[in-house]
Parts: sequence; structure tokens; C-alpha cells
Amino acid sequence: MADFDREQGAPIPPEMVTKYRDMGDGTHALQVYTPTVAGEQQETDVQIVAQPAWSVLLNDVVIDGTPAAVNSASLNISEYSALWIQLYVESVGAPTDVRIIPQFSHNNGANWFDFVEGFWASLYYEDTATAAPGVRSSFMLPCGGQDLVRFRAVATGAGVGATFAVGIRARAFRGNFAGAHA
Repeated sequence: MADFDREQGAPIPPEMVTKYRDMGDGTHALQVYTPTVAGEQQETDVQIVAQPAWSVLLNDVVIDGTPAAVNSASLNISEYSALWIQLYVESVGAPTDVRIIPQFSHNNGANWFDFVEGFWASLYYEDTATAAPGVRSSFMLPCGGQDLVRFRAVATGAGVGATFAVGIRARAFRGNFAGAHA
């Protein structure tokens, strides 16, 4: 698996995770920047326990107004504390926007609850920003104490000739550092 770098030139806040790393020997790490006593940033690889592989939860599903919303496959996260997410969104034509909503279940999928903390409370992509070649983003999401996670994609303004394609893959992990829960 390739490394996923932060955007070049972006400031690095304390304890920020900037890369997922497959160490090549069966172990995994997250690269974390932490402040030093001198006020500089120090790069550290923090070993984590990760799920064996990335899970494809939505595989470039086209939202064309029928339906206007889709739910991804669910992922068992009961033994993990955080989730690394890779999101792909591309629009064709001029749909209005698509909202991506993480949902958690504590009772094996009987009930789903929207996660509306931080930027996840209003994660929208507009058609002009997602026109070909699309948008590829990577996020972290805390998930401790839950059984399952899935994602809901809700489009407005989609119809014939005005669509969104959405792809989501995720990998759960646990590790002992503050950045995993930020």
C-alpha cells in the first residue's frame, strides 16, 4: 500500500497523523508529527494494529436521482479505535452536491446513528469541485465503542445526465497515541 501524504505546504498541528505506512514486514505504522521541547516538529512512526486489508465499502456507485441516496456496505470495527478513510467523488453534468455521512451501529446494524462531529457534520462536495478527474480525499475518524460503520451518500440535484460517482474504502486500526482519536 502506498503512503498517503498530507497536502504539501499545509501547517502541521501538534500530534497530527500525516501518513499511513505498510512497513513491508507485516506491521503497520502511522507517521505522527509531535512538538519537541525546542518548539520544533518531530516525525515519529507509531506502530498500530490494523485490519489485514482495505475494505471497499462503495465501489464507484453512481447516484443519479434514482436513488438519491445510497448506503455503503458495513465494516466491523468492534476491536478498533479509529478508521482511515479514502474517499473518491466525481460528478458528471451539473448535479448540486453530495453529502457524505458516517453512520455507526452499536447493535450489529439494527439501528444506525449519524456521526455529526467536526467537519463530518457538513461534509458536502459540490459538482464544480468534483468534475473530472474528481476529488480524492483521505480522513481519519474515531470509532471506539462501536460495532459497525457504514457511509451514506446523499445527493441533491442528481438526475439524467447529472450524476455523482462515489467510492469509499476504509481500514480500521488501533494504536496508543492522541492523533488516532483526533
